[in-house]
Amino acid sequence: MVRELYQRLREYFNNLPEPTEEERQFIRELNAGYFPITSVHRDDLEGQGFDVEKISDDDMQNLAEKMADDYCEQLFWPSMEIIAGEILSFPKVKTKDIICPKCNSENIRYDIHESRFHCGECSLAWDDKLYALVEFPEESAPFEEEGTGYPAWGCLHSSHRIEHSLSQSIPYARGRVRSRRFENVIAEVERLAANGFKEVVLTGIHLSSYGVDFEEAVGLLELIQAVNAVKGIERIRLGSLEPKIVTEHFASELSKLDKICPHFHLSLQSGCDATLKRMNRKYTTKEYERGCELLRKYFVHPAITTDVIVGFPGETEEEFEQTKAYLEHIHFYEMHIFKYSKRKGTRAAVMPDQIDEQIKAARSEKLIALGHDMSKEFRKFYIGKNEEVLFEEKAVIGDKEYFVGYTKEYVKVAKETDENLENQIVSGRISGMLTDEILLFE
Repeated sequence: MVRELYQRLREYFNNLPEPTEEERQFIRELNAGYFPITSVHRDDLEGQGFDVEKISDDDMQNLAEKMADDYCEQLFWPSMEIIAGEILSFPKVKTKDIICPKCNSENIRYDIHESRFHCGECSLAWDDKLYALVEFPEESAPFEEEGTGYPAWGCLHSSHRIEHSLSQSIPYARGRVRSRRFENVIAEVERLAANGFKEVVLTGIHLSSYGVDFEEAVGLLELIQAVNAVKGIERIRLGSLEPKIVTEHFASELSKLDKICPHFHLSLQSGCDATLKRMNRKYTTKEYERGCELLRKYFVHPAITTDVIVGFPGETEEEFEQTKAYLEHIHFYEMHIFKYSKRKGTRAAVMPDQIDEQIKAARSEKLIALGHDMSKEFRKFYIGKNEEVLFEEKAVIGDKEYFVGYTKEYVKVAKETDENLENQIVSGRISGMLTDEILLFE
């Protein structure tokens, strides 16, 4: 039912003759695979440590209604926990027979969605399964960033691609680095290849730090090279990278791998150095730009995407204009624009010069419109060129049925055909644009 509703939403919005900028943003999210919240389950509450046996059906209905009201400004999991715990006062239960290995506290909850234990006293988090590639270094500063991530961050499982998303929200405190064992990652990729998966996505809370906790000299680059050697896997896509990982050596070595997808998400947050400093970011706009230059040096027309927060405390109109000009200069394939929202317990929540919501909305609309124009221009580059597309599923666009898939750059492509192209990589010519977000494949 949810899948059918999602498809109907896509069809409706894709057929709007003159969508507004807000509608265009929603269309991009729908076509990218994001989905709106349609329900909340007791399992979701249990995963956050709530005692579901004491929560009635009426309680659940009340929670769902309040989450629906809150969704536009809040991410799913933080919203659920705040509303259920602080507003509705749902009871919680302690996890029995588990103690924190760091502080010996018994105040532990288990998150079934992350497959992780969380200590309520010292904020340590650890896995019951070694899914997570990396946790945050213990010595790093508390996490100050607000509103980042994808609106519908989850797991993607299909016949051709697998991606393990490792958390629904970024923790406020960072635990020690913990990387998944190299040999375990490769063994899983081999199993995936044997079961017909053609594309894997390497992702983690802090992917760029993979391997820093190993005694042996094995890092993210070495892991990617090993995955590239696995027979049956034809594409490797990377999750979000820290800008500073993109060195001359890193970019050069990646470009030698035939399976790597030239689609790189480098989180920016702001194009103004003063704002980045207030966000406690450890890089400058100049350093970020250098990473983009290196990727464009070693890859032909790479798809570079990013996240941007507008309305961070203290962001003046001049700082916003600096960010806008910087984004135009870098020229991204796609940008995920977020309005800053307060998060309890963060330094930013008590900073002076909080930005009015109307100003945030106006700035967000400007950057969304800019992102739309840059994205359309990026896609137009491929018209008339031959590309390889990994096809995924059927879709009705307008009044016609297509098979849709993605290029290595993660550009969405549609082919009008009666053939079953699921899980096939097909070479062909890009003849034009079916919509602003979808290219037409011959």
